Amino acid sequence: MFANSLHLLDEQAKVDSLAETRRVLHPGGVLAVNSAFYEGASPDKSRPFYGRWIRRSIAEINQAMPHRKKSDRAQATRSLPASGYTELIACAGFQILEVRERCVLLSQAAVRAISSYRDFAMGALRATDEDADAASHALQATVQPTFRDLQMKYLPRKWLEIIAVKA
Repeated sequence: MFANSLHLLDEQAKVDSLAETRRVLHPGGVLAVNSAFYEGASPDKSRPFYGRWIRRSIAEINQAMPHRKKSDRAQATRSLPASGYTELIACAGFQILEVRERCVLLSQAAVRAISSYRDFAMGALRATDEDADAASHALQATVQPTFRDLQMKYLPRKWLEIIAVKA
């Protein structure tokens, strides 16, 4: 089983999701978690990109929707450390087999693809359900100029990978 959206859930929902995953897996069943949304996922050298990109995206959405309301939610800014994920998974009754961080280089196309996810856009720009599509569009539209301004070819990012089995 592959849990690819675990990072989007609040802590209780993560616990519930892992409990349900454990319930449906046969003994020895594999849980694979891959997340680029955890504490430490953004190397220091990527921070100038994120700062500039988000500022530019906010300007873009505010121009398109000058009277928009900001959401109180900021999903994309809340994250667990790697140890928090392993602790949740172990407490759910899984035996951790492997934990690793993988350094990846994201292309402009990959960053635009991530920006197309409504939940990411809502968290990154504190958008509401009503303006999530506009937030996604603003993020996507500002990827290329931000890469160009910073003369970047790729955006460095870390991925957390955890492999566990039902104990």
